[in-house]
Amino acid sequence: MFTDANRFDPGYILSDIRNGLLDDIVEVLPRGAIPRPYFWVSIREMPNEAYVPNIQTLARLTFSYMRAVAPDLPIPEARDKAIVLSCIRAGARTSYALGAADMSTDELAPTLGEYIQPAPAIAALGAPGDPGHIAAVPATFGGINLVWGGGTADAGGTAWGTWVDFTPEEMEVAKYHIMLGIPILVTQGWSIVKCGHHFFSNPAQGMRGGWDALKRHWTSKSPPQVTAWVNARAGWWEDICFHKALHPIRMQLKVALAQDPVVVEKVKASGWGSAAVRLPATEPDFEFVKVTLALAQKTKMTLLSMGGSIDVSRLEAAFAEVLAAGTAGVRMRLIAESVALAKSNIPAIAYMVGNLTATLEAAGMGTSSLLNSFGVKRVKEDNPAMVATGAAEYRAYRTRRQAEMERGEAAAPRIVF
Repeated sequence: MFTDANRFDPGYILSDIRNGLLDDIVEVLPRGAIPRPYFWVSIREMPNEAYVPNIQTLARLTFSYMRAVAPDLPIPEARDKAIVLSCIRAGARTSYALGAADMSTDELAPTLGEYIQPAPAIAALGAPGDPGHIAAVPATFGGINLVWGGGTADAGGTAWGTWVDFTPEEMEVAKYHIMLGIPILVTQGWSIVKCGHHFFSNPAQGMRGGWDALKRHWTSKSPPQVTAWVNARAGWWEDICFHKALHPIRMQLKVALAQDPVVVEKVKASGWGSAAVRLPATEPDFEFVKVTLALAQKTKMTLLSMGGSIDVSRLEAAFAEVLAAGTAGVRMRLIAESVALAKSNIPAIAYMVGNLTATLEAAGMGTSSLLNSFGVKRVKEDNPAMVATGAAEYRAYRTRRQAEMERGEAAAPRIVF
């Protein structure tokens, strides 16, 4: 007889692949998790605004956890990594209002602390010297009750005995690492969209442009002692900072934030233009639509002066619909439609490539990164005749225009603002 005792629970839910919506599909194959020492240390009931003020305690908890699960990790290295991890996580948690639902549960450490709610201010009662006088008590911000293994942490034990408060140098290091929580989260989203990975530590693996620009921007604004501190830890700093620190945050959230135009503007307003410049993150296929619109913008005035015209209103509308898509499933469908629309007129794209190439050459400006961007190289390789036509007709136009000017027949343009 079949009973509940015979039921099997695989620990995951199988989705309706054939008829279900893309947004309802549940991932079943576990993604690679970061090593256990770098799991996200949690603090029960800690409000987001309390993470930065309590950063020293958070770093201490992170250090203690790392020492417990990786006792062979050298103490100085564990301390440095704990500072980097806790600071970046505090910055991201505060800036993006992160909660438990935003985390990957298989990369969370056990709860190691419980937040003590702040006490309200108490007004003074009576005058000093009067019977029953009570002095005023200022409000307190709150703190953390440290727990380890279910009990209060032993400040003199092996878990805590090697920890001391931040040095003045580490205070500066913490200050400049907390702010990194803002750009790293969305840059990871950008990287996931582009190549499916959070971060490549090996430059030979590609997709380093966004990270290198971010690091250059940050180090250029950091004090010399912070830059020196980072350089002295170059063997692991990028991997901990750009990869492991925010890895436990759900990938779907990172992608959604990296593709939200409003978030992009907020990231830019916070001073992180080096991260915002690559956002909103666009899928490789959708990048072709973006490039096509950029080519049209670059060649529009030239084509008009040559007596031609260009109308990309349909493609612009399709592009805008993708950006406004509310769900991943709708976005993927709209991307496919916009790409199909762009590719329906490949000869025109090839003509614009030739036209822009000849225009830049005539102006002595060399080439443009646009001509070597996604999909354009393939267009040039597959449509050399149309590329040549676009270039030849522009050169012929310039020749005619030059002759008209020499004969005094060229009309000056009418410019109105």
